[in-house]
Amino acid sequence: MNSEVDYFISVISLFLGIIFDYVFFYLISPIKKNIKKDSIFICTTFPLVFIFSGAGDRMAFYTELVEVTLFYFVYKRRIIDYGILGRLLLIQSYSYITYGVENLFFQLIGKQDTSINSMICGFIFVLIEYILFTKTTVVENLDNEYGKVYFFLILYLYFGSIAVYYLANYVIKIDILAIKSI
Repeated sequence: MNSEVDYFISVISLFLGIIFDYVFFYLISPIKKNIKKDSIFICTTFPLVFIFSGAGDRMAFYTELVEVTLFYFVYKRRIIDYGILGRLLLIQSYSYITYGVENLFFQLIGKQDTSINSMICGFIFVLIEYILFTKTTVVENLDNEYGKVYFFLILYLYFGSIAVYYLANYVIKIDILAIKSI
């Protein structure tokens, strides 16, 4: 019974996570909103992203690359649009960082990363993401004269966040008993 509840919560978390990725992109992007075009795009890509993101870490990684590529080619405003691509990579970087931090946090406190704990942390991280992307000037720097330089900093952050995610989930295993004995 408990595994069925965890599975259900995991599916809901995945569903909400993808929805929030879409919502944050539309909130922070300077594109003209077109209800018909946006609806068709969402209805086409959302089911594919949802299905493939739930197929394990490696498949989720490739799915996110495809998702970013699709968003970029549909919504770019010029030949090379650093503003749109930077926003997409910023959203994905934030996701990788929060997953890695969440995993390390649960290792440090010695609790199992259950679906309920993950959902609570996810809600907190979404609130932080909303404040960070909409109430600060983090995203606006992509639109000024130094936007290209800022884009490359975001690209560096993106690859760094993938590395942190990988290290936190597959390489670093914190032994809570060793920490308590120090």
